[in-house]
Amino acid sequence: MNYLKERAQEWIEPDMAMYFVGCNLGIFPPPDSELSGYRAVKKILWSSNDIEETLELVIKRLYRNNILLFNEDTQKYKWNDNFSLVNEI
Repeated sequence: MNYLKERAQEWIEPDMAMYFVGCNLGIFPPPDSELSGYRAVKKILWSSNDIEETLELVIKRLYRNNILLFNEDTQKYKWNDNFSLVNEI
């Protein structure tokens, strides 16, 4: 399951995007309806550490490769439904 793609159909905060990437990688618990897994790891996402920096780099690279969209005004990310790997090669 691609948690980021599923949950970023609407604009989301960077820390939520990082959380969903972490879920996809299996390093964070999968999201539930109350986002208790997010609350459990929020401290990691809100502080400067290797995991946070790595996940931030991943979402920035996803944006740079046109997989995610970024709204400069709100500083939020969204899945780019128009992305196609075929068009990028």
